[in-house]
Amino acid sequence: IEGMTENGKFHVLQQKFLEHAALQCGICTPGMLVAAKALLDKNPSPTETEIRFWLAGNLCRCTGYLPIKKAIKNMYSYKSDKFPKSKVIRLLKSIKKTDIVIKKNDSKFFIHYNLNSLSFYKT
Repeated sequence: IEGMTENGKFHVLQQKFLEHAALQCGICTPGMLVAAKALLDKNPSPTETEIRFWLAGNLCRCTGYLPIKKAIKNMYSYKSDKFPKSKVIRLLKSIKKTDIVIKKNDSKFFIHYNLNSLSFYKT
């Protein structure tokens, strides 16, 4: 869940978990946060039933589910898109359509643009 942080600060969902005392031992927290983020990306206003469904399979023995559900319910205004769609499309179109070869000492790392280029490189 370290990947959820934004510029070294908690993601808003992590902050809500903290505010609602939904963080305890840390065993279940990553699964709960990932499940909650997936749910909120799909539906920013989940019902109690949807929250229970999306958390199914994640077991919590320290906090209990009430603070976790409260943290998720408090995310009604959560928006998953950080950038306007037009900006995302523009950035995706700006990606170079070429193979990438990274060489370090005696090692090479290849990122192939398409399958045709895959046969051209030999290690």
